[in-house]
Amino acid sequence: MIATLEGLAIGLLGWLPFMVVSGPSLPLRIYLGGSGKYPFLNLSAFNTWGIFVRFGVNLQEVDFPFGLDAGKINIAIILICALITAILIAYIKRTVGCLDVRILTLLVCLFYNTVFIISTQQHERYQIPVIAFLLIAVCVGNKLPDRLYLLAFTALTFLNEVMAYHAGLISEVSQFWFNTLFKTLSFLDVVLSVIFTVYVIKELRASRPSDDDEHGERGECVDKPKSEIQG
Repeated sequence: MIATLEGLAIGLLGWLPFMVVSGPSLPLRIYLGGSGKYPFLNLSAFNTWGIFVRFGVNLQEVDFPFGLDAGKINIAIILICALITAILIAYIKRTVGCLDVRILTLLVCLFYNTVFIISTQQHERYQIPVIAFLLIAVCVGNKLPDRLYLLAFTALTFLNEVMAYHAGLISEVSQFWFNTLFKTLSFLDVVLSVIFTVYVIKELRASRPSDDDEHGERGECVDKPKSEIQG
């Protein structure tokens, strides 16, 4: 909780000068306004729609039924992902009896990354928090797979930034190789996200105590001795 409050305080201080000018809701408007701010989809993000855009598919030109558009579909996807994440957290609380920090952090990672991968018009701003939460998971759990995922997501997000901010220079060298590289990296990011989803689900299942678990009955949290915790 202290670390979370410190992070919020730092974020607030960073946003504060802009919020004074543009209003206190600016961070929310920025993060949720991607569906209507950009003149083209996802601002060249390494997600599913990034691949489609490179194949010439533009969702802004598609006539959706019931008055829907890419922006409304985007908000719906975010809400669905948030609902599923909340259900999984409640599931952990019911079956395990307490929220393991590492598992909870991985679920938040999965939420942000899923929003980034499958929703329309989202920049890599939604994958950057994945790096932060994975870093927490590494510090808490100290598991090798977490470290590998942290390395992979960091590398792909960095390359995404390079491609987004230097697209003009890269495409001037060769438009063909720029498009090919972008589609390849987007595909790799989607594949990594699928593998990461399976990993989180497996870790979630592994966190469930068995009937003869040393922690007691299912749904009960038993405090460990201080000596064991310190060790």
